[in-house]
Amino acid sequence: MKPETNGTTGVLQEFEGTVLELTADSFVARLMDRANPGLEEEAEIPLAEVRFEERELVRPGAMFRWTLGDQQETEGRRARVSTIRFQRLPSWTCREVEEAKKAAGVFLESLDLDRAKRPS
Repeated sequence: MKPETNGTTGVLQEFEGTVLELTADSFVARLMDRANPGLEEEAEIPLAEVRFEERELVRPGAMFRWTLGDQQETEGRRARVSTIRFQRLPSWTCREVEEAKKAAGVFLESLDLDRAKRPS
């Protein structure tokens, strides 16, 4: 039986992560502590920590946020919770990529690079 909660959750620690390596049942990630910028560490995290719906997003280079916290149960006890959410970036269509390349070409042509290279 799953304990009932009243919805009160407290964040204890939060990390920004990048997947470095994927194995059959876990992944290795570089973690940056959001409370202590500049502090990095590596951890092996079981895939069971990732929601089933998001497991297809776990691959090298994928970025995620890992939140560790506690949740108040209705009986007054506190339970530890771990939530991993992967970043979803919009997909570009081939047409959008080609349009961006054309726009970049037009912009590049508008620059007077010869003049920029000459000393003043």
